[in-house]
This record gives sequence, structure tokens and C-alpha cells, in this order.
Amino acid sequence: GPMPVAVMIDGTAYAVHVDHLKTPRRISAADGQVLWQWGYSAFGDEEPTIAAKRFTSATTNPTTGVTGASAVTYNLRYPGQYADKESGLFYNYFRSYDSRTGRYSQPDPTGLDGGWNKFGYADSNPLLYTDPKGLNPFDAPPSPRPTIPGPLDVLIPGTPANDAFGDLLVGGMNAMSLPRTDSCKPQEKQYCAAKCGGASKVKACYVSVRWKTRRFRPGTGGYIKEEERIVNCNCDDNCK
Repeated sequence: GPMPVAVMIDGTAYAVHVDHLKTPRRISAADGQVLWQWGYSAFGDEEPTIAAKRFTSATTNPTTGVTGASAVTYNLRYPGQYADKESGLFYNYFRSYDSRTGRYSQPDPTGLDGGWNKFGYADSNPLLYTDPKGLNPFDAPPSPRPTIPGPLDVLIPGTPANDAFGDLLVGGMNAMSLPRTDSCKPQEKQYCAAKCGGASKVKACYVSVRWKTRRFRPGTGGYIKEEERIVNCNCDDNCK
């Protein structure tokens, strides 16, 4: 998603400083004075530092004295989230996140496709993953600097060389174990009916199936995989 770099508050422009996940962590004025800072915590339950506890220098610990600078209010939190002061929740598009418990207040709308924990946020690791819409966790953006693989990287979980080797193995196993086609599920039949202009015009509906490796899961030695289904519709009029 987009990375916040600046914000206008009461007609004044301020710089927004983000971390590796594009999460806003600091807001500073033109003179470099830090007016707002959201410190790191396990699940984002730490309140932003403002008012009398504003930072007087670019340090990790807030001061306790009054700085004389104007207080600012900023409501963006983890990528895709907006803090609602009244409810104490972070609005996350499809559902709301409760930083006090580290969980969503509603179950995953995708059902078990998002994992066994239907209320979990970002694989329970919001310092490594994000979930901008409350549906699927995403990895941290890759570093723009190229890395040179070491001679043993292929054996070290989490390294690009190990990931590439794992993808090769996973792809080979999937090609042998997963059927190439499958029959359409009810919602997929509805898709074909809409595409063909009615269920009576659907001559055939089948699905091409393959596994898609999403990412390496740290600490498990395994990969997060998902089934990718491509719906193929054969319409009676052959025009669609």
C-alpha cells in the first residue's frame, strides 16, 4: 500500500517517518522537532507520545517536560488501519483490530482460508507482517539493497537462497500430488452463470488447480501455501 510521507494538520505540513512495514512512527516539524511518536510494542497497544510527554530529541525514550510545541493528533496506525478514539479499535477495512488483545473483534470474512485462528492479526507477528484489509497477512517490503548469498545460505531457513530452493521443492511436490483440474464449487458455478448470461448458457465449468507458495513461516521450517483456483467457463454462445 501507499507509504505516508507527510501530513497537513491545521494548515501546517509535517513529515511522517515510517518503519520497515510503512507504519508511521514519528511526526516532525520543519525544524526537526518530534511532535508525535508511536513506540514499538507487541501488538500496537502503546499510546502515541504527545502533549507533555513529547520528544525533545530524536531518542527512543520520551521526556516528561513541556516542549512548547503544538500538540498534533494523528490516527493512522499499522498499514491500512485508522484509530477510532471512541471505540478504542483500529478500523481495518473489512473488520476492526483491538490492540489491547492483539486480535480482531470480528472473525475472518474468508473463513478458514485465512488460517485456523479466525481472529488473529498478521500471523500473531505484527512486527514482521501486515494485514492492510483484514484478510491476508503480507510480508514486510523487501530491502531495496541487493544481498549476496553466502555459501551456506541455501541451508539457512529464511534466506533468499533457502526460499528459492524450498519453492523448487514445493513446486515439484505439488506438481506430482495436486490434480490439474477440479469440478466447480457452487460459487464458481455462479461466476460462470454470470459470465455466460445465465446458468442455462453454461456448457461446462471446470477449475485449474495449483498450489501457490506465499512465504516462509519463521520458526517452523515450513512454507505457507494456498490453493490457487482458476475458473474456466465454456459458454453456449461462444461469445464470452
